[in-house]
Amino acid sequence: MPMPDLRRILCAAAAALLLPATAHAQATVPIDPSPDGVPQMVESAAPEGWQPDPKTAQAMRQAIDAFLALRDKGDRTGSYAMLTLRTRANMAAEYWMEGVSLRGPLKERAIRQYSWYLDPAGAAEPGLYLAADFVGSYANAPVYCGYVMAHRARDGKIGIARIEENVVLKEEADRAGKDGVKRMIAQMPC
Repeated sequence: MPMPDLRRILCAAAAALLLPATAHAQATVPIDPSPDGVPQMVESAAPEGWQPDPKTAQAMRQAIDAFLALRDKGDRTGSYAMLTLRTRANMAAEYWMEGVSLRGPLKERAIRQYSWYLDPAGAAEPGLYLAADFVGSYANAPVYCGYVMAHRARDGKIGIARIEENVVLKEEADRAGKDGVKRMIAQMPC
């Protein structure tokens, strides 16, 4: 069976874009280090001094963690159900997670930064957004990075509005060599 073109898969995932590309925002606030001891930062594209209430922040982070855990287990149905209705409308279920199994088991993933967006201009839907930028690797993909964006609608419902993943499979890395992989990483938006 031929290997799917991962660039096509990544482009299909990016088709669910709900937010315009925006520069990260006005304030950067350090938070507790992640369990692996790597400092995380929170950036905010919200009014100066604004912070989400702790319960909302925890619920949105937990939604991102649950979504990633479902994807890691290969649960297509469960992870697809966590997508917002608008995102599901832009991503057919039969293409969801196409090519993910080629990566093999997850070796590691660390969230490096959280970014908050409150009613961002140009967003498809108003509400609160939380983007979690991550890096990691899989058994068959030594380079893996991207972000997951959760959305809390005005009614309080939380869903996953977007996932963008950048992957270099081991086979591609072996062909490209060390310098080629460095060039690939330099072109990735993470």
